[in-house]
Amino acid sequence: MVSVSPSGARVTSHGIRTWLLGSSSFDPAKVNVKATDLLSILRKHGIAQPDEMDLGEVLAPNATPHWSVTAGTKSVSVDALSGKVDG
Repeated sequence: MVSVSPSGARVTSHGIRTWLLGSSSFDPAKVNVKATDLLSILRKHGIAQPDEMDLGEVLAPNATPHWSVTAGTKSVSVDALSGKVDG
């Protein structure tokens, strides 16, 4: 879990997945797709109101952070650097 404010971001807790799978870090300042940009991307893909949006941990070397979005039964993953939509 990450807490975000105008002054920056900080990790507030780690889930069990972090300990089992490991994780890499990324610089939140380098994320090109902000939450407001994500909402615009989602609207273009027919998702008007997401239920949940998470900026996910990077779990592999050289991977990029992704936004994970759920809206009802639909799940979408959006690359947080390029805005490319998967799912």
